[in-house]
Amino acid sequence: MVDRYDKLEADCRNCNSYPTNLTRSRLFRQTLKSYQQRLSEEQGRLFDPNPEYALVELLEVSDGQKDFVPTRCKSLDSLQKHFQVNRKDPRCRHVFFESDHSRAPLDCPKEMFVYVMSFLQVMAPFMDLLFGFGRPPAGGGSKEFHYTSFRHENFLGAAQAAQYAIQRLGRSGREIKQCYNLWSAEKADANDGGSPWRIRQTAIFHCFDVEGGGRSVWVNISANDEMRDRVMDATKTCEDLRPASLNDLCGSFAATLTTHLIAFEWCGENWRRYIGSLESNLRSVLDKVNNVPVEDVERMLAVDSGALLKPLLPVPSGNAWQPTGPRRTLTLQSSVAPVNPTNRVRTGFSTVSAPVKRAPTGLSTVSSPIRGTRPASLMAARQPLSPPMSPPMSPLMAPAVSPLVTGNVQQLQPQAAPSPAVGQNTAVEDSDPFEPLRGFSLEELQRLNGIGADLHTASLVMKLDAEVLGEQLENYQSLWTDDEFPATIKSGCTPHLSEFSQRVKTIIRSLEMEQARIATLMLLLNDGRELFDKLLQFRNIEQSKLFTANAHQSAQRMEDVTMDMHRSTLNMEAATESMHKIAKKTERETASMHIITLVTLVFLPGTFVAVRLLGLPTMMRTRSFDALLTRSQTFFSSGMFQWDQNNPATSSPIWKPELFVRFAAICFPLMGLTILIWVFLAYLLPYWRAPKPKKADEEAAMEGLSEKAGLVEE
Repeated sequence: MVDRYDKLEADCRNCNSYPTNLTRSRLFRQTLKSYQQRLSEEQGRLFDPNPEYALVELLEVSDGQKDFVPTRCKSLDSLQKHFQVNRKDPRCRHVFFESDHSRAPLDCPKEMFVYVMSFLQVMAPFMDLLFGFGRPPAGGGSKEFHYTSFRHENFLGAAQAAQYAIQRLGRSGREIKQCYNLWSAEKADANDGGSPWRIRQTAIFHCFDVEGGGRSVWVNISANDEMRDRVMDATKTCEDLRPASLNDLCGSFAATLTTHLIAFEWCGENWRRYIGSLESNLRSVLDKVNNVPVEDVERMLAVDSGALLKPLLPVPSGNAWQPTGPRRTLTLQSSVAPVNPTNRVRTGFSTVSAPVKRAPTGLSTVSSPIRGTRPASLMAARQPLSPPMSPPMSPLMAPAVSPLVTGNVQQLQPQAAPSPAVGQNTAVEDSDPFEPLRGFSLEELQRLNGIGADLHTASLVMKLDAEVLGEQLENYQSLWTDDEFPATIKSGCTPHLSEFSQRVKTIIRSLEMEQARIATLMLLLNDGRELFDKLLQFRNIEQSKLFTANAHQSAQRMEDVTMDMHRSTLNMEAATESMHKIAKKTERETASMHIITLVTLVFLPGTFVAVRLLGLPTMMRTRSFDALLTRSQTFFSSGMFQWDQNNPATSSPIWKPELFVRFAAICFPLMGLTILIWVFLAYLLPYWRAPKPKKADEEAAMEGLSEKAGLVEE
């Protein structure tokens, strides 16, 4: 027969293969290997390898002891020495694994943890609960979201008990095993930032030997020392947990039920306060939403439908189109067909019935040829603009006063208007209509969504806790119908089971009531969030309307400016055409002057040479002008053409070539010299007097040209 104690020691030496080294399990071999592989993969985030902080705390009471004895094991050696003492297992043993907080690894290395699991033969599904602790997974992921489970393995058959009994340790082989985890709301530490509440979990494994004197084992994993303190306090104050109550099987089973209630009450005691804090935060936001003076805001942002519909009113029939809106428009002649204001293009330029040729300047929409009569349409366009009309009232402004919009919205100028009529806005000038809506920001909406997320999480956790408690209660109630369950416990612990059932049901009803509160709060939150969204939409829509109104007024002002510019353009076009005429006339006159000048320069030397220089002074001294002309007419004393004095009846004069040669020798060189002097004074002298570029400037210009040429080549 195999010694089961030696087999247990071998399993403890091979503890790194846990849970495949378990002597007894309801799971298949492949499932156990899967747990082993996952535990090996995630040991880095689950356990703290630093031996300086290694700690496993135990609370035990053995036969003959009057009080529970606490033990702190800080190394694997101390843990092995404590477990391998040559004695039976304690009547009740509590093992506590803790961490600094819910996102920190357990304060022990993996070797210590798997050794405890192997020695106590902890069921493999307990690993599912372990994986919910430790650091978050690498890569920015998160742990399983509030995973909750209840698993049990009952080995009550007497036929197979002898094969797994370890008499040296007092283990009979008939045992009840179960593991589960619960969540609860706890107050955060003073040095923790953020929310004052934390939702933490505790994982519990329990084994109860139904034959070996009712020995029980408890393994607890928590993110703090809350459960350890509760258990230690209960062992000192609760009568069912006193060492004297553990001497018989019935007392040990009653202590087991009482120990379960420690964790059950912990999971249900703080939800009311936590939900109350969430409700307080929710009310603070909903009260702000529900108490918004919407009527005042709507009254201050009332829409003037008359001003909004005024541009769309039908136009009276007539010969000329008249503007229905406040825009200043060029007046057209009666020959132009009326324009429908709903179909016409809204531009700042006049509308012309027939297209005409565009002027070369490009500054006007219409023009006429430079010469000739202007078209009638252009004459109509050149008429003065109609007198400006009063600026329009914004559709979003009341007829009396417009509200002042701060921030990015420009102030709408108040209109000079009579006393306000009934239903018109009488808000005080310089008031901000959006002031009551300033507190509704995306941050408030995020806060509202955060409260909703916390309420959903709390409801889920309480539902999962209630299901675990219900499964636990059903498990113990089913034991009472199991024929292999000891009759001693059935007969002696029925009142304890009844009390246990009542207390568990009370906790479940408390959790269900809190879930009902959460359901109501969620309805209020959804209504408030919908109203919040509508207020944000209302604010954005009204701001958009004000922006649109400002843009409308700016467009109208720009249209007026455009009309003024168009009128100036037309005037400038007329002035340009007049200047163009003057330039053409000046050009023709300048050409005539050049011709006259050139002719004068050509004939001046000949005239000067042909008339004797002494003639002018003689003319000044002589009274008889006719006689002087006859006597002193030319340089040469006689002309190049002479008549025969002896025969005056001759019809043609006699040509004197020798006189012409003398005249040409003097006149033509003098004429050429005169023309050269005129060209020099008119063209060459201004060019010479122009400032010459310096040599340094010329060199810089040449370098710039060289660089450009180099860039082009590249």
